[in-house]
Amino acid sequence: YSSKDDIFIYIERKRKDFDDMIYIKSKSYNIMAEIMFDLNKLSDSIKYYNYSLSIKAITGDSLGRAMSLRGIARVYYEMRNYRKAEAVSVNCLIANHENKDKYGIYLTSLLLSDIYREMKNYDKALFFLIKAKELRESAKKKDDYYKYYISEWLYQIENGRGEHVIDDINNKLAEKGYSDKIRGMIYYCMGKAKERKSKTEAISAYKRALKIFTTLNIIPLIEKVKERAAILGKQV
Repeated sequence: YSSKDDIFIYIERKRKDFDDMIYIKSKSYNIMAEIMFDLNKLSDSIKYYNYSLSIKAITGDSLGRAMSLRGIARVYYEMRNYRKAEAVSVNCLIANHENKDKYGIYLTSLLLSDIYREMKNYDKALFFLIKAKELRESAKKKDDYYKYYISEWLYQIENGRGEHVIDDINNKLAEKGYSDKIRGMIYYCMGKAKERKSKTEAISAYKRALKIFTTLNIIPLIEKVKERAAILGKQV
């Protein structure tokens, strides 16, 4: 190299290449974690999220770290290990607040509401549902916006108010702009809402949800629908 400037340029180029490689590697681990989740290989999903976390700890990517923590919490939630899901989600929420990330706070609050609902801690579930509602407009993706309604409906259904949300569910089914996965979840909520009123209508909604989840090959959601149908004494 002919000068110190040339050496500096070379070092900066190599540093950028390294940063790009690290970013791609971390991103690929998150993608693998999501794939493993959809395949119901939940332990593998956590493993890949942890790989991503280790990279983010090195790079100081605090936003990315919070996202991976939320991914891990979601897996524990799916495993029904609600204590671990709660602990990881709380750590994630702390990171969200440190980052002043309203979008992250919104998503983590929804997850905590779901966790506490399953733990039968309805006061905390409602607390975080209200927090999420306050930040709903911060959702950057249409799907994430609609996740609020899904959490709210499931909370209402769990508290014996399923019939009160049916009209709202029908209204959301008439809307467009969200993914098939969200549509499947809306049908799943419809099934749960109608279980007490009409098992036949509940099964019909579950069949619609199952068809969508089967097409998307999201095994945890397929199993969730089949489980509800089995409780009603039906196969879908």
